[in-house]
Amino acid sequence: MKPHERIVDKALALGFHQVGFHPVRVFEELREIYENRRFLEFEVKDPQKRIDPMSHYPGGKTFVALGMGYPLYRLPRLEGDEVRVAASRVPDYHRVVREGLEKLLRFIREELGGEGRSFVDVEGLDDRRVAYLCGLGFYGRHTQIISPYLGSTFNIGYLMLDLDLGYLTPKIEGDCGGCTRCVEACPTGAIRGDYTLEGQDCLSYLTQKKDLSDSEASWLNRCIYGCDLCLRACPHNVISAMSPDHVFNKGDFESLSQRQYQKIYGHRDFSFRGVKILRRNIDLALENCRKETE
Repeated sequence: MKPHERIVDKALALGFHQVGFHPVRVFEELREIYENRRFLEFEVKDPQKRIDPMSHYPGGKTFVALGMGYPLYRLPRLEGDEVRVAASRVPDYHRVVREGLEKLLRFIREELGGEGRSFVDVEGLDDRRVAYLCGLGFYGRHTQIISPYLGSTFNIGYLMLDLDLGYLTPKIEGDCGGCTRCVEACPTGAIRGDYTLEGQDCLSYLTQKKDLSDSEASWLNRCIYGCDLCLRACPHNVISAMSPDHVFNKGDFESLSQRQYQKIYGHRDFSFRGVKILRRNIDLALENCRKETE
């Protein structure tokens, strides 16, 4: 069995759903985009770190991109002071994917004699570009990668290895044709329709932003963290049964200190923004709901 085949078998055994390979290179085609980008508050703002893998791991020769799917649950009927957070893996996918990547890297060290580094979103390199180059899918109109197997509801993790595996996964070329469902579903108009997205206007970002203008605050709805409306509109995705893990009541956060909040919700993806922002979002969302019914 060839080295890349052994990696695929191990990755699937660890719970990943898709694996792809590509030689490491600089994403020179993205340089102008990042040099002119309006960065979000919590993004890595150095354009070179967004496009240059060598700035993260100088010895890298091969990308191993991995996709781990998660379900889109059926939207619940929310009443009173109930709110929800966007569909996501529980516990936080950063933890789950990182754990799987580290186990895979350990296997590569012990069985293939290679070394490397794991990446899950926070390092700053353009992970969607890695996924695209490694053949996990094509860019959708909503700018996310659409896999023919997982749709666009999957989390991306990847390894940079110092091994030359001698294998390249063919890229999946595709587009959304005439479908504009995600554009129509986007509440703020952040999805432009031309395969670009204005991140500053994305509702998911607004739920995480420290300070909101009155106009930005007016967009908050009963989804108080993230926004999965474009994913729900995408015909490549499947809606699963409802999940109570994503529904909360205002009282769940109201009297918590930051320490208590971290103790209870530290394993969730929304925990990193802090309890004050969650409480702010709930108050704004419920106030917007009251205004709509007046």
